[in-house]
Amino acid sequence: GLVPLPGSNNESWCQGLDGLASRCAEYYKQGARFAKWRTVVSIPCGPTALAVKEAAWGLARYAAIAQ
Repeated sequence: GLVPLPGSNNESWCQGLDGLASRCAEYYKQGARFAKWRTVVSIPCGPTALAVKEAAWGLARYAAIAQ
């Protein structure tokens, strides 16, 4: 889910990658062969470099685990 992004002004980032590797392994055993992860970037005043970096890092971490 979304949580406040430390060091930013009113921005948030997606949390939930903790334990993802074990969940992916279990779902794979159950027959799952597809996974999806999305993130949110707020753009009212333009996302900060920190928010974009954290979103990209989270998506990259997800991809590394899920593949």
